[in-house]
Amino acid sequence: MSEKLCRQAVYDVLKGIADIGKVYDYDRSTGDDWAKFIELFKDTRSSRILGWELSRGGVQAEKISNIEDESGHQYVIRGYMGLKDADKTEITFNDKIELIRDTFRGNNTLGGLCLDISAISVPVIEPRTFGSVLCHYAELRFTVTVRKDIGDPGEHRIYGKLEPGKTVTIDEEYFGDKLFERPDPEWLSPHEKADKDRAAELATRVGKLDPPPASTEPAPAGKKDSKEGK
Repeated sequence: MSEKLCRQAVYDVLKGIADIGKVYDYDRSTGDDWAKFIELFKDTRSSRILGWELSRGGVQAEKISNIEDESGHQYVIRGYMGLKDADKTEITFNDKIELIRDTFRGNNTLGGLCLDISAISVPVIEPRTFGSVLCHYAELRFTVTVRKDIGDPGEHRIYGKLEPGKTVTIDEEYFGDKLFERPDPEWLSPHEKADKDRAAELATRVGKLDPPPASTEPAPAGKKDSKEGK
């Protein structure tokens, strides 16, 4: 699943919440004109500032196989609502935040499109002034984890065309050259074995192989007596 589709799915869920206000699927900006900026979030039905914008703050990725990777898209939903003490808007705004959290909690795979949605945290809830408009402001942060097929794995420089499910017989000499994963963490390729033997002979590092640790065992009694006899 691409980031574009992931973002669209999150946007669709957010926009589908009843009476949630204006919703944008990207960061809005009007330069330094904050009064004009906050007007972007004016709800036409209530004539009140109430809206949300969705943006991606980062992504963490992990390779699953040669043809798949897993990405955690770190999204931020920023919310704005006009503050009016007489209407107890601080309570209303927090109700909206909890409604969003509950909605995603009940749809943590976006209808089967993603692997998982993390719990939504809200590290910022505070009043802010935009232009001359005092508003409630919040940041809702969460991670959407998806798995993506990276497409055609291409052609290997030795084994030719690679295909999902295709079995390849790998010659032993090619392991350890970053061409394929080792069958065992302690496994060494032929040239690495040669380096290991050479490192032991010279008592110094050869290639990526260190010499074996020096023995701390005392010399055999026979040899010690022989030296003393000399």
